[in-house]
Amino acid sequence: MRAFIAINLSDTLKEELVGLQQCLDEKVKGIRWLKPDQLHITMKFLGEIDTDEIAFFAPFLAELGKRMCSFHITFSGLGCFPNNRYPRVVWIGVDEGAEQLSLLSAGIEEVFSFEPKNPLQPEKTKKGSDKFKKKDDFIPHLTLGRRIKKEKVKLAEGLLKEKWRCNNFLHVDAFCLMKSTLRSSGAEYNLLQRFPLHS
Repeated sequence: MRAFIAINLSDTLKEELVGLQQCLDEKVKGIRWLKPDQLHITMKFLGEIDTDEIAFFAPFLAELGKRMCSFHITFSGLGCFPNNRYPRVVWIGVDEGAEQLSLLSAGIEEVFSFEPKNPLQPEKTKKGSDKFKKKDDFIPHLTLGRRIKKEKVKLAEGLLKEKWRCNNFLHVDAFCLMKSTLRSSGAEYNLLQRFPLHS
């Protein structure tokens, strides 16, 4: 199954983000905005993972949660991936809580730097699995929309310099293992396991 690690949002915050998307829609062309049930903070995309691998990693993720305290996140500032000249993703940045989010990301990466023992390859080391290897530096953000295939993205002049922010904050008290199912209507996400943070 396709899976990823994420921090899910409150309904109140989702409502505010949808309002932000509606405001941006008048100033951005070529972007498809994520639906409310698709909005989340991606901590790590895992790709294909099987149930045995989930069973191996889950206790380590649970232990990570016990070691980290819950925290608050606020959102402000717009950005684009891979860059502002050729945007394929539009996101809002994390202001307060960015440091804690980065620490959590580092902890998750450490968990996935090990791989389950393979009885068919006993000589294979547990350290440094390529399958879940970290690909990019973690940038605290929340994706708002992605480029529509074969369309050119156009941003209104000065858009990224405007002071975009959310009034609502997010209390992060857990991170989650999510299943991603690709459908013609878009990706569908389902909760597989929740890992609480220390309160």
